[in-house]
Amino acid sequence: MHIIPLIRPIGTDTFFNSFILNSFCLAITSTVAVEMRGFLDEKKGYIYTYLNKIIPGKDLSEGQKLIITFVTALVSAFIVYNLFYLLFGFGTGMLGVSSDKIKNHVYIK
Repeated sequence: MHIIPLIRPIGTDTFFNSFILNSFCLAITSTVAVEMRGFLDEKKGYIYTYLNKIIPGKDLSEGQKLIITFVTALVSAFIVYNLFYLLFGFGTGMLGVSSDKIKNHVYIK
């Protein structure tokens, strides 16, 4: 199956473009994780109260907050990387590159 990116101007044909797209992916994922941790620190917030009802115990422990934040970051990274794959074709170079392509790869256009 051949992927056709929806947005062509920013392709992943150079290391610089790949670096920029990966930076965006990491920034979005990190922001979601940090915000989730902030929501979990607010004891009167709606996310904390919802998760506190689901998870047994009086309050959420630090370990439970860590696991919730980790799962949130993992799921958001999965969604963001798949979205960038559909939009920009990001990650297609990881699917198997022959040594000839590596030798002729363009670093910066």
